[in-house]
Amino acid sequence: MSVKVEFEGLDRALIMMERLAKIREKLGYRVLYKESKELERLVKFFCPVFEGYLSDESRRGALKRSIRRRRMSNNRVVIEVGGPEAPYARIVEHGARAHRIPRSGYKFMMFMKGDEWIIAKRVWHPGYPGRHFIQKAFEVFVERMYRIYREEIDAAIDYSTR
Repeated sequence: MSVKVEFEGLDRALIMMERLAKIREKLGYRVLYKESKELERLVKFFCPVFEGYLSDESRRGALKRSIRRRRMSNNRVVIEVGGPEAPYARIVEHGARAHRIPRSGYKFMMFMKGDEWIIAKRVWHPGYPGRHFIQKAFEVFVERMYRIYREEIDAAIDYSTR
């Protein structure tokens, strides 16, 4: 006993699969670049702005101003945070462990605690938990990206099967 199976239209199916792969590649980059502007906006939205006693107009919002979007080769878009104008971006995102701050070239350090000035030879920094603003923005972005990417791929599949 033998079984014979014939497939008709297999060539058309292979052509459709190749076409879908090309569409997916093009849509992926187009959606990524279009949505990277939204990611940049979300990172700026979640970015904290320090408004304490040391905050003057020249430094206020430096971290938020340092956020930039760059188009790279190989279907990549990079959102840069920090740089020379805000080198503390990593600490704001991830936090810092408790540590001793030694004096640097001076006999004493002076800082304000509450309403009074403190003078000390060395200071113990209690640490900083971090704000995780990039992580929050990325989580919101991934949810939105998944929803939009799924809708565009479904639309491309519908279009290519016509």
